[in-house]
Amino acid sequence: MIVAPRAITNYIRSLALFPLGPWVNGVYWTLAVEIAFYALIALALWRRWSLHVVAIALGSFSALAWLARSAGLVLPVGPFGHYGCYFALGMLLFERRSIAFAALFFLAGIVGVYWAAADLGFGFFAPFAWAAATVLCVAVVFGNAWVCKITRAWPTRTLGLMTYPLYLVHDSVGTPILRFGIAAAMIVSLAVAFAILPLEGFIRSRLFGPLHDRLPTGNPL
Repeated sequence: MIVAPRAITNYIRSLALFPLGPWVNGVYWTLAVEIAFYALIALALWRRWSLHVVAIALGSFSALAWLARSAGLVLPVGPFGHYGCYFALGMLLFERRSIAFAALFFLAGIVGVYWAAADLGFGFFAPFAWAAATVLCVAVVFGNAWVCKITRAWPTRTLGLMTYPLYLVHDSVGTPILRFGIAAAMIVSLAVAFAILPLEGFIRSRLFGPLHDRLPTGNPL
């Protein structure tokens, strides 16, 4: 992506995690939403708001936005309002509170995935895949000790560290390979994500020096 022809402003927007595109890659819009969420949490901590109340308010507003979309209306909130239900669901799962609201935000999330998939022409598979993955996450949250016991010998740390590099390269690397099949695109994308890990560890060690030992490392070795 560094050598790809892009306007310099796109690189600046991407490096600064600017909330509005265009960026060097269109899929990076999710980073802007993530930064907006972090900004909200920072404001909540500064103002000493209850994070539980923030989660319920954010998720409820997001659920309302998806309900309006399903009714044929589009609220002028963009992704910053629509995707709040996913963050809110995660916050409630972490707290293990307000199961009814968590269930509501889970349903709103399914609706959101449906509309996102419909916009991209994916059909009905995506909502079921997201729901299954979320149920798995819930099982991990409430059965963490059991899951850790089962996966103790698995390279879970390496797989976890690969998720962000995979997110960064899956479109630029994987999409051109799709003409050879989904399996080929997945294998190549995973290989590139894995190859990035030691490079990331090397760069971070040079940037942070002694602090590197106290930071999560990207070196799978």
